[in-house]
Amino acid sequence: MGFFTDHPYTSVTESINKAVISENATLEVELGNILQLIRTGDTDTNQVEAARAIRKRLKHGDLYQQSRALDLLNLFVSQLIHLPLFYSDFRLINVLLDMSSNSGKYPKQISRKCTCYLIGWYQYLASHQEVEGFEMLFTVCEKAYKNKKRHTKVMNKSYQKKKKALPQFLSDTADRRAVTADERYGIPRIDLEKEAPKIKLLISDSLETAVSLSNALLAIPAHSKSTDSELCTAKFVQARALRRKVLRYLQLITGGELLGALLHANEELVNALMAFDQLAEEGDMASLNERDSDEDDQEDNEAYISDEASIPSYTSRGGAAQPNDPFSDNNKIKN
Repeated sequence: MGFFTDHPYTSVTESINKAVISENATLEVELGNILQLIRTGDTDTNQVEAARAIRKRLKHGDLYQQSRALDLLNLFVSQLIHLPLFYSDFRLINVLLDMSSNSGKYPKQISRKCTCYLIGWYQYLASHQEVEGFEMLFTVCEKAYKNKKRHTKVMNKSYQKKKKALPQFLSDTADRRAVTADERYGIPRIDLEKEAPKIKLLISDSLETAVSLSNALLAIPAHSKSTDSELCTAKFVQARALRRKVLRYLQLITGGELLGALLHANEELVNALMAFDQLAEEGDMASLNERDSDEDDQEDNEAYISDEASIPSYTSRGGAAQPNDPFSDNNKIKN
């Protein structure tokens, strides 16, 4: 068979390339057109072509294209779009496996993002009883999830061998703001449509802060302590505060496109915070942890959680809470 017969290039590939490559394209908008093209004509062939197009961007694209291809793939999975041949394409599956294995073939940030998405998909798909057509992808996701748990155990043992306590920030919980719970089942509720812009801003700032902290740590002189650098210390405190907010949303969001992005942001923040901790002494960290726990996060809360137009109870310290405000201090999560 000829080259063009083996590897068809039709509007499916063209639309995926446009969505992934163009900086002006919005993935959520392009998704509808891509799905319509896949489902028009020979659906089986179109699914294989779609998998190939995304695989090419993941394998041969630049950093931006690889990231966008993962985001597009996340839209497919998070909406449980039924494309069994697409999800079982062994070449695409192999790329995801290789990308998440830290083989060195891909940039670290892309490998971590892929791993976070796989873990997020595993948790999301596992929560749905009917995931027919996702079997091969689910197997890869499960492997990434188990590898992550294994890595966490190794990290814990490493700290134990060094007789160094695990960093206190790893025990951080979501910021202490109660949410409205479903009265019958005690399930926290969140208006994703309203909160999505704030969540995306939080994710963006979290990734930016993680990179800034990592870069600041690289700039300090050899054999210097991270806590000796005012810039590194300030970035550490900022990253830790942002992570608390990321953890808070992770408590409320159990699926959808934002879950993987939040997991990725949390992973990047943890990596940066761990790097800071490894270059610090325990006494300095204890003092920093005590200071950090006493600081008021009100300013950050207003930036990400409490917008006057959408959540009145956070407009001021003495503002009246609204009965339907999911983040009101008057509400509690039921056990």
